Amino acid sequence: MGRSARMILVLVAATALLASLPSAGQARTCNKYTERKVGKKCVKRSIPAIGQYYAADGSVQIAIFKRGPKQLLTVEVHIPREKLTCTPGGSAALSQGIAKLTNIKAAKAFSASGQSQYGPTTVSGRFVSGLKVKVSGSVSGLTNSASGSDTCGGAVTDKVVTLKPGIYRGR
Repeated sequence: MGRSARMILVLVAATALLASLPSAGQARTCNKYTERKVGKKCVKRSIPAIGQYYAADGSVQIAIFKRGPKQLLTVEVHIPREKLTCTPGGSAALSQGIAKLTNIKAAKAFSASGQSQYGPTTVSGRFVSGLKVKVSGSVSGLTNSASGSDTCGGAVTDKVVTLKPGIYRGR
């Protein structure tokens, strides 16, 4: 075997070895919930991908959906019985309050208030990073008190939760 034939053989082997190694410019798989693909790079999303998300304890549920060109949110914040106060009699609340609003414009920070099926409701929040979200919610005018005449209201403020993809199925 001549010198030039050996050089060609070494060149072919080196090329094959380089082709098998992952290069810096090679595309990688993005996390579909927290990243999106731009060219060959993965870029962090400001809000998670379209879908349904929940906190492990079920206290927060968020649905991100698309209507036409707009992305919208449905946010549900559960307010525990202990955080509800009832007036004028001061009786205890019979169940938790739920602050739920839909058709909120999707953005890194969101806020909305309106009438929900549970009474006058306010929901606000901010996507901190990835699937971590900081939410606040309040509800008033609930009639679920031990004495039928009391109305209850309460709030959860700045609750930070890490969301999981999917639908909350209970404990």
